[in-house]
Amino acid sequence: MFDLVGNKDQKPTKDGQPLKGDRQATALFYQTDKCKIFVEEAFRFEGVELSNALEATDENIGRFIRESRCEIVLIELTESDDVTKDMKRIANLLPNGLSVIVIGSEDTIHTVRNLKEMGFYYLFWPCSKHEVIDFVNTVVSETHNDSLSRVRFAKRVAVLGVKGGVGTSLITAELGKELSEKYNSSCLIVDRNFVGGNIDIMLGLKQFKKREVKSSEVTASFDESYTMSMTQPVNNLLSLLAIESDDLSDAELKEYTEIQLATLATKNNFILGDYSGSASIKQDIKHIAKNSDIILLVIERSVSGLREAKRIMQLLEDYNANGRCLYIVNNTRPQRVANVTMQEVDRHLKQKVDVVCPFEPSLSLEVLKGKGIYNTDLKISESINQITALLLGESREPAKKNLLNRLFARG
Repeated sequence: MFDLVGNKDQKPTKDGQPLKGDRQATALFYQTDKCKIFVEEAFRFEGVELSNALEATDENIGRFIRESRCEIVLIELTESDDVTKDMKRIANLLPNGLSVIVIGSEDTIHTVRNLKEMGFYYLFWPCSKHEVIDFVNTVVSETHNDSLSRVRFAKRVAVLGVKGGVGTSLITAELGKELSEKYNSSCLIVDRNFVGGNIDIMLGLKQFKKREVKSSEVTASFDESYTMSMTQPVNNLLSLLAIESDDLSDAELKEYTEIQLATLATKNNFILGDYSGSASIKQDIKHIAKNSDIILLVIERSVSGLREAKRIMQLLEDYNANGRCLYIVNNTRPQRVANVTMQEVDRHLKQKVDVVCPFEPSLSLEVLKGKGIYNTDLKISESINQITALLLGESREPAKKNLLNRLFARG
């Protein structure tokens, strides 16, 4: 019999099966009543009840998982047209330490391999009740044995501006707010400016001070509690890692940061790096190319901005960037003072821009209020929403302007 509600500290027996009384909370998110009834019957057959059974919607998954203490979750995707694609979206809602069993009807090795790489188990449907029992027993056993095969790591997103003052910190902060507040994804923002910077203003933090790192701490061994103490909470799912030092060099602080991220990567869905001061440093761009799943290049509509963007794009290509690149044009000045057109931007970069952020004259005042820009009535909020959707792998077109807005934009 498998036991699914409670203590994880006890060890499994020699044959790998969990000890009697060693229980873990388990929930089911279903698409069909047939699967729901079937799984509930299989669990009752073993003498246990599911902790919860809810419809498999993003809202239900995101809200319930964060508020509960489940350690094993079954997600039915038998009606999904693309199991891998749907799980890539759902993965952003799930804590990395959660054991997840996907129930699907795609009978392909490709699906199994994709889900395994993402850190998920796959149970083919239809199946027998005994198969469900045996499969969950295997997951329980691996969970007790702290199997590393299912550990999931945060997606690392580098937000890189072609130069200072193009809105890199603002975009980083807004992505963190929207992912955590709207999509229930746990996020860590990493301030890559070890001197100065204004990410705290963008996040609305009061009485902010970067964590001080002493030279003696660099050679010390870090436990999880120490690493977490170096971050500062912004909201329940969003935190900030911002450090400084009087006696360590930038290179040493970068190395220290990477050591911390090795632990924090398993605690978050996204790690957002604010590289607002790194465009001119080749070594930073090389690091971004090798260690980022997604790179956002924030571009200014100016001759110098385009030249820098082209240079960075070439460096990313030379360093064989692993992640996908998204190109963002942020209009930090009124349209009339921009000295290049969008057609010239596309032609010079030989790359179509993914998102264009409009100029917002009242943006600074809104930022100082400390609220999220992404959910305001400002025009730029739609652009932030587009960037977030692209990070999540969604396709989202900007809202169509009405005639009055189009005439105002032309004016």
